[in-house]
Amino acid sequence: MIRILLLFVFFQPFLIVAQLDPKIQSLASEFWEWRIIHQPSTPDDINRVDRPDNWRPDFSPKTLESINRSYKSFRLRLDKLDKTGWSRSDSVDFLCLRSAIERVNWELNILRNPYRNPDFYVQQSLGAFYELLVMNVQFDRQRTANLLTVLKSIPETISAGKINLTESISPFAKIAVENLSGIRNKFFVVNEALKKEINQEFHSEFQHAFKDASAALEDFENWLIERLPGMNENFGIGRESYIYFLKNIALIPYSTDEILKYGKIEFDRSALFLTLEKLNNSNRPAQRIFNSIEEEISQVQKDEYAIREFLVENEILSIPD
Repeated sequence: MIRILLLFVFFQPFLIVAQLDPKIQSLASEFWEWRIIHQPSTPDDINRVDRPDNWRPDFSPKTLESINRSYKSFRLRLDKLDKTGWSRSDSVDFLCLRSAIERVNWELNILRNPYRNPDFYVQQSLGAFYELLVMNVQFDRQRTANLLTVLKSIPETISAGKINLTESISPFAKIAVENLSGIRNKFFVVNEALKKEINQEFHSEFQHAFKDASAALEDFENWLIERLPGMNENFGIGRESYIYFLKNIALIPYSTDEILKYGKIEFDRSALFLTLEKLNNSNRPAQRIFNSIEEEISQVQKDEYAIREFLVENEILSIPD
């Protein structure tokens, strides 16, 4: 009995579940409800969020001002939280929430995407539509309505972009122009494919929406091309801004000098192993080029199976079938 009691006393600190501070949890919930509405669309699927039904992008000048005010409000409220009695979990939540809030500042006030990056509006139009297309759910009435809502919003998004882009950067504009190339034909292909998935009653409405969206995006492409010669070439944001990102958003605990030092160490390590591998294979014949894609796929499958078998047989790790 005494042994059991001693064990309980010893392990008790590890058995206590940390009580999460309700104030920071409430603020986090409020922030993410807001962020899901206002987070810009991005080609990076890691940052992708599930939008509410009937959502549409809104980056009008008035909305951008509102987003900036909300950012400042969230940050002020976070800083004013009473940290007395916080657990380690609360401190971690604080840092993660601060990172998420500061990303708003990074996008809006440091990168200044709505003002500097024309491709930002390609992502908020085509990108927002694409996000809904790749969802792995059935094309029911609600999903169809969501697609139509975003598609119809494209002319308005592009109009807002023309107003906001007062600091356009030439390299970003060239990316936007490239992404918009042939957009009418691309929309035609998408529309034809959608007809096979959506209810026929929506066909006509989609036809008109694609037509209006194509016209707006083609006009935006020409608008950018006309202004390219007068745009700024400098897209850099400066060393201090990167330090801000690493510290406040990426939460990297190292200085930039330390990151460079560790990066060089890893580069040297990789270069060494590459050199050793080259020396090890120096007397072997070069790998031949496959005669067809089918032959290459077949060999890749064989190699993958061999790797899996090696890992399992040598108890390095198990791999599900």
